[in-house]
Amino acid sequence: APFVTVLGTGQINVNTASPTVIRSLPGMGDEAIDLIVRSQKSDRPLRSIEELMQRLSSGARSAMTDANAELAQRVTFETREVIVNAEGWVDGSPLRVHGEVMYARGGDAMFTVWRRTER
Repeated sequence: APFVTVLGTGQINVNTASPTVIRSLPGMGDEAIDLIVRSQKSDRPLRSIEELMQRLSSGARSAMTDANAELAQRVTFETREVIVNAEGWVDGSPLRVHGEVMYARGGDAMFTVWRRTER
């Protein structure tokens, strides 16, 4: 449940995803996952599949090359979607409002994909 959603494009940002989520991608073995996690911890994000593959041994690179067509459709290396949660109230009032909005980036613009408000 914490790793699956029906919201968004379905692409996985390997620079922010957990090892469990990364493991679900085709061609991702232990070496690639370890390299990605080290990159996440060092605040030096990966920029492409090619950059990731260059840093792998030939065996790990071969597994990723075999899965490259499917992998390229399922991964991203930058944040394109953000969910914002907010809660508002008036002091002394029992009324509270909770809102969620998903924004997606398209070029230099942000678009509202969906929003939900609960009282």
